Amino acid sequence: MKKLLLVTAVSASAFLSACGGGASTPAITPPLVVTPPPVVVTPPPNVVPANLQLTVPQPSYSLGSPELQAFTELNTIRQGAGLGLLAQNSRQDMASFNHASFIANNFFTNSAVFSHNQIAGLPGFTGLTPSDRAVFTGYGPLVGEELTQNVPPINGVAQLTPVMTLLNSVYHRSGLLDQCYRDVGIGQSTKINQAGNPFTPFVILLGYQSGCQTNASDFVMHYPLSGQVNVPLFMGAETPNPLPNLPLVNGSPDFSKTTSPISVTSTNGTTLTLTSIVVTAEGSTFQIPMNVITAQNDPNPQLARTNSIYFIGNAPFQSKTTYNVAFSGTVNGQNISQNWSFKTQ
Repeated sequence: MKKLLLVTAVSASAFLSACGGGASTPAITPPLVVTPPPVVVTPPPNVVPANLQLTVPQPSYSLGSPELQAFTELNTIRQGAGLGLLAQNSRQDMASFNHASFIANNFFTNSAVFSHNQIAGLPGFTGLTPSDRAVFTGYGPLVGEELTQNVPPINGVAQLTPVMTLLNSVYHRSGLLDQCYRDVGIGQSTKINQAGNPFTPFVILLGYQSGCQTNASDFVMHYPLSGQVNVPLFMGAETPNPLPNLPLVNGSPDFSKTTSPISVTSTNGTTLTLTSIVVTAEGSTFQIPMNVITAQNDPNPQLARTNSIYFIGNAPFQSKTTYNVAFSGTVNGQNISQNWSFKTQ
């Protein structure tokens, strides 16, 4: 906004008087009078403090178990992002194990069971939806479910853990990093297929019973985290698909033609908008083109959130490379910026 200066000048006529041939009197120029514009001070918005679960009891998962690894990994990531921790809940554990077992026991005769919904009449049925299954074990209906596989090393190369697999996505990341949940249950079940390879469905059930955790009203987080290493080069396959224009390979979207997603999220109940984002490899000025997924253009609007924006490139990240991200936008009209770096696998 241009500042306007009101300038007032006063002029006067000078009269010379002669008296007995005396010297003339010089004209007097009055000082310039400047009226400054009013100063408008916009007070900062009042910040509502956070109400977070900062400590949780030690879990009872067996030492060295995949469940303990997932619990520890998930809470470490959440803590690094500024989110509240999740407490182990035995009833959620049972609901997770029940569903993992249902999938493992029925998959080889009906692959459609690899889903968040069970099929009534099949062995091990405990409820159609995750909420139904959580009610069945006595937890309650306020839950969200994450489903993937625990994949063993392939040709000696370790695969992503279940938690990192889910975080390497859009909608499943949104669930694991939800600001509301307080509790978590984890379960897996294994069956051996005809080729002698293990098939291990892995279920994480998140939920709350008596009110959400809440972050401060000025909270903003990003993922990958600042200084994070071993970030995947491209995103994992996800259903539903956040990028419907991806090329197909054998009828399925080719997620290898992407970067791992970058996301920025503000506190629940706010509206996050994008002003600009610049993603560059260390030592390069080339700005990586990014697909932008917002609540306004999300191809799966039932999963869209007004406080999250996702960015996905059209080619994989380079291996063992540091990437710098500069994001600017607004949260409920207030300007924000986030600048950070991460390193790929």
